[in-house]
Amino acid sequence: AIGSEFKIDASYLSPNIAVAQSLENSSKHYGVLIVLSDSIYTMLSDLVASEVRQIDYCTVQGYSGPLRIHAMDLDDLSLELSRSSGLGKPFERRTRSELRRKKAERWTDDEYIMGEVFDVDPEIQKMRAKYTDEFFAHFRMAYLNFEAGEWEIARELFEKTRECLADEDGPTMAHIKFIDEHHGKAPVGWEGHHPLATPK
Repeated sequence: AIGSEFKIDASYLSPNIAVAQSLENSSKHYGVLIVLSDSIYTMLSDLVASEVRQIDYCTVQGYSGPLRIHAMDLDDLSLELSRSSGLGKPFERRTRSELRRKKAERWTDDEYIMGEVFDVDPEIQKMRAKYTDEFFAHFRMAYLNFEAGEWEIARELFEKTRECLADEDGPTMAHIKFIDEHHGKAPVGWEGHHPLATPK
C-alpha cells in the first residue's frame, strides 16, 4: 500500500463480500431474480417487506451463524412482449431518459413511499401478477413445516404450491429436491437450517 510498510493481500475478501457473493450465486439455485439477506430485509419498510418472502434458512461460509434468505418475486418474462415491441432506438433512448429522471425525483422527494410502487407501477404489477395470495399462503405453510422438520407434510404442501403457478417456482422445487435427496426425512438433530447450496 502506498505510504505504508505493509503489503495488501489483494486475494483477501471480507466476510461481507464472501456472503454477498454466495447469496448472488444462490439466486441461480433458487431460480429467483433478487435474493436478500436478513440484514437487508430488516431495513425494509413494512410495505416493501410485506412483498418479500422468506425462502430458506442456511449456513453460509464466512458468516457466523445461520442466515434467513428472502426473495423478491418478479416474473421478468412477463415483460418480454413490451421489450420486443420494435419501437426502435429513439424510443429506447427516450424511455431510458425518462427512467433516469423519475429515479432522480424519487431520491429528492421526501414524501415518496417506495412500498406504493407495487400498487401503481404497471410493469411491477405485471411481473407480480402470477404470485397470488393463495400461492404465498401455501408456500409459507410448506416452508414452516420444512423448517420444523415435518418433511412429509412439507412436501405435500410444496406440491400444492406448485399447482398455484403455471410454471415452476424455483424455491419450491429446490425444497422438494432437498427433501427427496434425504429420502423424505429430516436428518437426526435437524435445527431448521442447512448449508447454502452452490449452483452446479
